[in-house]
Amino acid sequence: MKSELEIFFYFLKLGATGFGGPLALISIMQKELVEDKKWMPMAEFSQALALIKAMPGALALQVAIFLGRKKGGFLGGSLAALGIILPSFFLMIILAQYYESASQVEKFRVFFNGMQAASIVLMIQGLRALMLPYFSRTKFWTCLLLGGIIFYYHLLPEPVLILSAGLLGVLWTKKFVNPAFFVMPLEILPAFSFDKMNELIWICFKAGAVIFGSGLAIIPLLERDFVDRLGWLTSQQFLDALALGQVTPGPVLITV
Repeated sequence: MKSELEIFFYFLKLGATGFGGPLALISIMQKELVEDKKWMPMAEFSQALALIKAMPGALALQVAIFLGRKKGGFLGGSLAALGIILPSFFLMIILAQYYESASQVEKFRVFFNGMQAASIVLMIQGLRALMLPYFSRTKFWTCLLLGGIIFYYHLLPEPVLILSAGLLGVLWTKKFVNPAFFVMPLEILPAFSFDKMNELIWICFKAGAVIFGSGLAIIPLLERDFVDRLGWLTSQQFLDALALGQVTPGPVLITV
C-alpha cells in the first residue's frame, strides 16, 4: 500500500504544480521518476514513450498512467491518472463557477484576453516541439499540407481526416492492414442518436479516441463541435476556456 500512496501523492503534487503543457510534464516525470527514482530503465521509457505517442489520447496523462502501472500495477496506473487530474479538475470547476459573473467586469475581460494570447503562444511552442522530429520527412509535410487544405475548406470531418491521414501513411509505406480497421469507425458514426448529455459524452470520447500526440491537438475538434456545429459556446467563451486550461496546472485537456 505504501507504493500506491507514493504514486498517488507524487502525481497529485505534479497535477497541482506542473505548468507548461504536456511536454513539460513528461520532462518532469522523466527526470524525477526515471532518472532519479529509477522506476524503469531510460531505454525502456524511451521505447514506451514512442509507442504512447502513436496512440490516441492525451500524451501527458497516458505517460502518467504508464509510469504508475509500471510501479504499482493496475491500481498504481489508476491512482496516477486520478492524482494528476484532480487538482486541475477542481480548479476548473471553481473557475467555471465564477466565469459568467467575472466575464462581465471590464478588468476581467482584459485579463482573459491577455491569458488567451499567452495560451496561443504556449500552444505554438508545444506544437513546434511535437513537429520537430518529423521536419525532415516528406510524408509528414505531405500529410500536413493535404490535411490543412481539407480542414480549411471543411471537406471532411476531423475524425475522418485523421483516419485518412493514417491510411495515407500506410499506403505510403506499403505496410498494408485489414481495410475494415479504417472502415469500421466510419460505419459506426451515423448509427448514434443522443440527447444533449450523451452527445457531450460522445464528443469528448470521440476526441480522445482519434486525436494523436497531445491534448493540444484535441482543441480544434472540440471547437468545431462546441462552437460551430452545436453553438453551445461562443468563440469568446471557448477561447476563455482554453486560456483557463492553460493557466491551471496539470494536463491541458482539463479544458474539456
